[in-house]
Amino acid sequence: MTAFVLTGCRGGYSFTGSDAGMAKTVSVLVFPNQADLVNPQLSQSFTEQLRTTLVQQSSLALVPRDGDLHFSGAIVNYTVTPQAPSANELVALSRLTITVKVTLVNATDSKRSFEQLFLSTRDYSSAQDLRAVEDALVQEMVKELSEKIFTRALVNW
Repeated sequence: MTAFVLTGCRGGYSFTGSDAGMAKTVSVLVFPNQADLVNPQLSQSFTEQLRTTLVQQSSLALVPRDGDLHFSGAIVNYTVTPQAPSANELVALSRLTITVKVTLVNATDSKRSFEQLFLSTRDYSSAQDLRAVEDALVQEMVKELSEKIFTRALVNW
């Protein structure tokens, strides 16, 4: 019988497939909402979700500023647009779009630094008032955006 021993290491790898390289800490500044249409909770909600995703899915420790990986940026777009016309030229679907501009400064490996836009969309029935579905949609979208950013920053396939 063969026994396997797993030992924890403070290296850059985790069971999620993330690779933080030599980085040990991460900092995430608040992402201000610079979109024309402002959801008052979006800035805080997005920032907290990104912090949570980065810490839970990696071995990085969250620090208030100057982390080995330092994320900053802004919410640059929050829009609702009509999508699918139905009978009588009424709109059947509306699309909520959130776009976030992200800058990552990797102090341990500058080649892995980047600045990029990340986008998430959700369609909903135009028969519904945005206010009735907005919280649930935004929660899904914020989680999706955080996962996309995590993948771009720390998963090298």
